Amino acid sequence: MGIFNPIEVVQRLSQKLDFTYHFWRYLFLLVFFLTLPFLSGILPIVHFTDEQIDIQVFPEHVVMQATYVYQNPYPFPVVQGLSVPFPIDSDHPTPILLSARQLGTQPKLLETRYLLGRHRFNVFFKANERVQVAVEYRQQAPQQNAIYLLTTTQPWKRPLQKGLYRLLPQQVVITDSNYALESAGQHHLSFKREHFMPQEDWSFSWKVN
Repeated sequence: MGIFNPIEVVQRLSQKLDFTYHFWRYLFLLVFFLTLPFLSGILPIVHFTDEQIDIQVFPEHVVMQATYVYQNPYPFPVVQGLSVPFPIDSDHPTPILLSARQLGTQPKLLETRYLLGRHRFNVFFKANERVQVAVEYRQQAPQQNAIYLLTTTQPWKRPLQKGLYRLLPQQVVITDSNYALESAGQHHLSFKREHFMPQEDWSFSWKVN
């Protein structure tokens, strides 16, 4: 019969605890770095299927109101990180009054955070769920022209099933658009696309009425 050595028992227990600690630590780091591209919106999990863009055009600013539709193609829940890219240059300063909401029977505000140069938020999807997200912001346009980024659809690797894009002039007259516009009611101009993978962003200009 051996002699009970409490020091040896404590050392073995310490070694096991140390192994367990490092195992869970490295597992956590592995899961974190594997999921980071999806949670940050760099890589897509869900499908981006539809969008409707309504832009109110004022003499020196625009108000962009968008509804985006996403589809979870998987039979299990997922979390997708999404980002809001802005056209920013000397003529188009950083937008303000940014808000994001998840629509549905129980609408809710989505908390945005600034990460990796963009405003980002996460959306939870149930299995095979279709989710609508509304985003709104205001941007100054002192040169009476504006840009809406359409080419950000390309990283999704799939064309939009359909897109509707409308300008709502407010005491201004639209003078130019690189996408041909049609009259859509008394005060609306629009264009629409199906199976749409944009190759250029949407730029337009106006003058005060």
